Amino acid sequence: MKRSATDCYSRLIGVLGVICTLAAFVAVDEANALPASSVRRLFVTNNTYIGSSQPIISSKLDGSSSQVIAFSQGGALDIDAFENHIYWTENNFGKVRRASLDGSGIETLFQATPSFPAVMPAGLAIDPAAKILYWSNQQINDIRSMSLDGVNPQVLNISGLDTPYALAVDHLNEKLYWSEYRFRRINRANLDGSSPELVVQDGGDLPTVDGLALDLVEGKVYWTNRLLDRVQRANLDGSQVETIIMASGSGSNLRDIEIDPISRKLYWVDDRKDISEMSYIYRANLDGTGSELLMELVGQATGLAISVPEPSAATLLAFGLIGASCYCRRSA
Repeated sequence: MKRSATDCYSRLIGVLGVICTLAAFVAVDEANALPASSVRRLFVTNNTYIGSSQPIISSKLDGSSSQVIAFSQGGALDIDAFENHIYWTENNFGKVRRASLDGSGIETLFQATPSFPAVMPAGLAIDPAAKILYWSNQQINDIRSMSLDGVNPQVLNISGLDTPYALAVDHLNEKLYWSEYRFRRINRANLDGSSPELVVQDGGDLPTVDGLALDLVEGKVYWTNRLLDRVQRANLDGSQVETIIMASGSGSNLRDIEIDPISRKLYWVDDRKDISEMSYIYRANLDGTGSELLMELVGQATGLAISVPEPSAATLLAFGLIGASCYCRRSA
């Protein structure tokens, strides 16, 4: 594959734009100049049964000021920063749902039917620029997409899928990443499912990947390794795998993982429900240093998402898409 100098230069402009936008946002955010409505928030699904439902929790990024915004049997989470919606899967009911960031206006966008089943929707990821949502079905072995308003659900044509779980979208390079439980690997493909390729596979080091997150500035993929109680990362092509965090708590089960592109922090869930009936939310620098406990929750926390205020998210994506729009395509 060859790239012209013009194409590579355009992509470089896009990446530099992302970095500059991040730097500008951090400066404004740290100066406390953001209006209250623009404060970034952390969202968590917590599988503690309260009545017949489970809470979705919102807090500040440091874990303070937490509140229940909705009750729903949520699993994986993601945020549409343009329209200020939170999306989640409901594994037990075969649903994909959304609401406003305050929890109001809950809608069911997809409901499993006999003609279009979804026994266990698991991972979920959004491409906000293309307004497309992707979700995985672990028991049926497929990955699906639909518009953010629930229109035109369809199955991606990806051969050889087996227990797909966690998902992440690389909008800059137009790639979809996913993990597979049974084959203990991370894969990627074009956003339409074409040209699938292996990213990382190691039967000893990838027993269960519950969470995936992408850092497009540094070109890294991060994941949680639940059974080995560690957070790992690699280059986007799977090279240079390294362990950056080792969990130390008894009964740790590392689940979802999220990157805040503004503050350049890594967030993850440590579910110890089987041991202590508790789950813990942590964050650290992207190299794993500076780990700190943010939140303790009764029950089994599973999904994480971070909201970025619309103006800054739009600017961020616009800069990123400058490079993507001129990014060199594969030659025949």
